[in-house]
Amino acid sequence: MSELQKQQQQLSSAQQSVQKYVASNLRELHKEKMMIAGGQGELALITGSIKKKLDEARAQLSSQEESQRDIHNQILLDLAVIQENALEVWKKLDASTSNILNTHEQTIEQYSRLTQKLNEMNATVHDLMAVLYSTRGIVEDKLSWISQLLGGTDDTVQKVYSCVLHAGYFLISMLAASFLQVPYLTRVVLVVLVPLNALSEIKTDSSLEFSTLTTLLAICVLVNLSLSLIVNMYRQHRNQTSIRREADKFLKYKIPETLSHSTIDVMNNSSRNESVNNRSFMSNGKSVGDESDEYSSDEEQVHTPLTKSAGLTFLRKT
Repeated sequence: MSELQKQQQQLSSAQQSVQKYVASNLRELHKEKMMIAGGQGELALITGSIKKKLDEARAQLSSQEESQRDIHNQILLDLAVIQENALEVWKKLDASTSNILNTHEQTIEQYSRLTQKLNEMNATVHDLMAVLYSTRGIVEDKLSWISQLLGGTDDTVQKVYSCVLHAGYFLISMLAASFLQVPYLTRVVLVVLVPLNALSEIKTDSSLEFSTLTTLLAICVLVNLSLSLIVNMYRQHRNQTSIRREADKFLKYKIPETLSHSTIDVMNNSSRNESVNNRSFMSNGKSVGDESDEYSSDEEQVHTPLTKSAGLTFLRKT
């Protein structure tokens, strides 16, 4: 009985060890199965990513193929355009070459004509030289005659040059005087002064310069204008004095002494506006003769009450 128990215990211990071993093997198999399942999932993911990348690569290759096809077509079009341009350039080169040949022929013809004309010009120059030599002799004869006329001095050319300059200055001054409407006295001074200066240059070799002459003429113009202004101012003052005297006479003999002060004030107030208008009109350029005419027209209307007020207003204004 004791042996059977021992065997049974051994069998039970062996069975437990076998069960433990089987359980451990099952756990290992389960782990390996889980690992295999995880590997299959990773393989599926890797396979999907590879497939996606292959699809993208296929799409890129197709798009690149289309772009390459478009580029190829564009290159063909550009080559066709370049060929057409090359043909046009070739035609233009042919036309330019023909034009150059024609121009060369025309240049040869013009060169021959130029040579002929140069020969003609050479002959003309020879003729002109002969004419110049003959003219030189005539001029020398005339200069000798002028030198004898001027006294036989050595500075004949200088005197002739001075006369020409004075004549030119005289003409320019007369034209300027006519254009600027200078006074009559200045023109007389110009007519007298310039010939006297030229005569002094010829006889005594001393004369005024043109700048000095111009300054003298300008001074004459200023003096003449100043005198004219003074005379005009004197005439204006004399006319104003005569008008004042006539106004005094008008007030002395035409206005009744029995006129009341209130009536005079009313007329003066009514005439102030007229005096303001008269002052503005006179300041805008009315002459003294027009003032006298206006006063005479007011004097003709002496029988109306407004003429009295106008006379009083004029007296106040003066």
